[in-house]
Order: sequence, then structure tokens, then C-alpha cells
Amino acid sequence: MKKKTSFWKTLLTLLAAAAGLFLLRLLLLCLLVCGLFLALFTACSDHPLPHSRREVQAYLREEYPGEEITAAKRWTPHINRYNNEDGRVWDCYYKDLPEVPFQVMSFRRTGGPVVLYGYDITDNYMRTFLEYYLTQYQKTVGSLDVQSQAYYQLDADFSGLAEARTVAEQMEAFCIWFGAQPHAPPLPSLKCSLENMLLPVQVLEDSFAYIDLKSNPNAEESILTECTRLLKDFYAFYNIQSPEFPSETLTAYAAARWKDVQGTLYQSNGEVLPASVLDGIPLTPDAGTQLPYLLISYGGLYELLSRLGLEPEGVPEYYTVTGADGHVYEFSYAPASVESGLCWPLRRDGEPLECPHRDTVDCAPVLQLRGELFQAVTGLTSEKGLQKSPEDEPPGILFTFPVFFPYRSKRTGTRAVRSC
Repeated sequence: MKKKTSFWKTLLTLLAAAAGLFLLRLLLLCLLVCGLFLALFTACSDHPLPHSRREVQAYLREEYPGEEITAAKRWTPHINRYNNEDGRVWDCYYKDLPEVPFQVMSFRRTGGPVVLYGYDITDNYMRTFLEYYLTQYQKTVGSLDVQSQAYYQLDADFSGLAEARTVAEQMEAFCIWFGAQPHAPPLPSLKCSLENMLLPVQVLEDSFAYIDLKSNPNAEESILTECTRLLKDFYAFYNIQSPEFPSETLTAYAAARWKDVQGTLYQSNGEVLPASVLDGIPLTPDAGTQLPYLLISYGGLYELLSRLGLEPEGVPEYYTVTGADGHVYEFSYAPASVESGLCWPLRRDGEPLECPHRDTVDCAPVLQLRGELFQAVTGLTSEKGLQKSPEDEPPGILFTFPVFFPYRSKRTGTRAVRSC
């Protein structure tokens, strides 16, 4: 009996030892896995913890060598856009300009597709000093009709050469003054935008231009050159008279700017018409840069109809024409109210063609080269044997409203606009 009891005690002892050893191995495995995950999440970050004041001072010495910048001894919490605390903020200032503090931020970041954990460090020195000196200049030095954006950029609007010259002269004076101020950062970029024009600008390939002021020794000339180009684009695209450019100048500009159009046009009888018939007629990309996805204005259509021998009666701003389909069409740049169902007056045989989007205010007087209305009026199509699909809109005016598409202007990144 004693031998049996001793046997079971020994067995239980061995089982307990084995279980303990198993649990110990399981614990070590869990610690190893957690360590691997922690190493994975912090692998792409050289700083898994918030930065200290000493590290902030080292950052300032590296970013701004030779400058005497003091960092506050105490930090405040960094609050992200979700109203959560995710780092630290230090107030910093130049010893000779303590009234202009800027911030250095140590903030937590994550990234995908694998979650990354770590802290980055940055500062708002450039924007802080731009805002400070911009305010000082406008209050005590001179006029400057620009707006400062959240990113390091100034915005200026214009609608004519006189306004563009004013912007250029003001920015030239500001750049000279700004560069002479203590601890002034590099000059920002300037965005010049067409505003308050008689016709919509969102359909233009470029309705704004960026000027990198820090790399342009002559800011005034660069600004005026870009603004002049935008104005010529506008008047040439809509084929309307300009108070600032002779018609001969715009015609020559359009011939040089819009040439060598690639693609093929097909007439209703099946004959091929070279796309060169569109040379010199301003076109702008819509959902793509290929021929079917180009937009033409009412004024550009007037020129094309004249080349096709359809003899529109009137001027590019207002005319009537008997289309290739035998109907009489009326085009006009005189805007109508959205409530009336029209954005830009268009009639067929005296009857208005209604806008399919009555609540759309960003419409424009343009047609798409693959649209039914363009085909009906001109008798041309950019796609051979094009047939109407059930998804196509019923015949009517093609309007535009801003949406995002893959196309971006190579020059300025202008957003494309799509036709209905």
C-alpha cells in the first residue's frame, strides 16, 4: 500500500513539474512574440518614445545651425485632430526676438498597411515667421493684397492685367523687404488665380499658376508672365474679345498653344476628317487627354462650324446655326437662371434644351467632343461607328461640374471638370 502511494506521489510530482515547465515555456514564448511585434512596429521609427527637451535642442541645432534658439523647459500636450493627446509641444524663440515664439512638436505617428509606432519631430518656424512679417508689412510698410494659407503659400486673385500688375509690384516690394528681416525663412510660393471672370474658369486647363518666389530673382516679371498666360488662355478658349489683347494676338496665341491635335474625326457619311481641322481651336481636357475627352467652348464651336462650312450666323458670343442633323441651334454666352432650367441659353428649333441638373451652379458653356449634342450639330464623331448606349444622357446641353479625375495639368495640377 505504501509503495502504491509513493508511486502516485511521484507521478503527480512529475506531472506538476512538467506542467510548470510547459507554462514557463509558454510564458517565454509569449514574451518573445510580444518582443517581435514591438520590434516590428518600431522598426521603421528611430524614436519609439516622445522626444525630450535635450533632443529638441539637438533638433534645433541641426535644422538651424548657427542660430541661438531657446526651447522652453516645460512642454505642453500635443493634441491631434481627433482631440487626443499624442505627443509634446515646446515653445521656442530666438534670443533676440522673444516676442515671436514658434513651436517644435513631437507627435506619434502610425502608418499602413502595417501599423507603425513611433514619434516624429517637426516645427512651424517658417509659417510662424511668415505670418508675423506679413502682418508687420501690411500694418506698417505697404499694401499687399494676398492671403496666407495653412501651408506655406500666399494666394492672390486677379481678373485683368491691371490687377496682375498690382500683385506683381506689391510682391516684388514685399520680397525685397522680407529678405532683409532677421531670421526670415525662405520666401513662400505664390498662387495666382483667375477670379470674377465673365465666364466659368473651372473648365480651363489652367485657371491658376504657382510661382516659386524663392527661386525667382525677378518676382514681378515671373508673376506678370504667368498671369498674362492665364488671361490669354481664358479669352482664347472662349473665343471672346479681350479689353487687353488684340484679336490678332489671341489668334496667334491659340495657333501656337493648341496645335497638332492627335486623333481622327469621322463624318456622318463615314468619311475620315483629319483632327488638324481643330488646330488653333482651344480645347481643354475633361476626363482624359485623348480626343473624345476634350471640351470645346461655344466660341470654339463657332470657329469649327465655320471651318466645316455650316456658316453660323452671328458672333462667337451669340449665334444660330443649322446643324448637320437639320435642326436650328442657338448658342449664347448670356447666363440664364438655374431656376429656369438653363445655365447657359441653348435652343433647338426655338425650344430650350433643359439642364439635367437644375441644382448645379458650376455649369459652363462647353461641349464634349464625344457628346451627342456635338455630334448632332457638327456631324462629327471621334469614335467610328459610335452608337448610343442605354446609359447615355438624352440629347441636350452638356454641363460641367467639378469632380475629381485622374487627369492633372502637367504645369499646375489643375483639377479637370467633367461634362454630364
